Amino acid sequence: MPVDRFVWPVCGVFCLSVIIRFLFLFLFLFLFLLMIMLPVWFR
Repeated sequence: MPVDRFVWPVCGVFCLSVIIRFLFLFLFLFLFLLMIMLPVWFR
């Protein structure tokens, strides 16, 4: 069906962008916690 051929790339790109956004958010939170915890550990 022509609809499927149009819908799948859009859904794939949208899902990919959401996954990348969550990965960047997770990385940012991890770095933030690391910056907070490193001075506590090395005191």
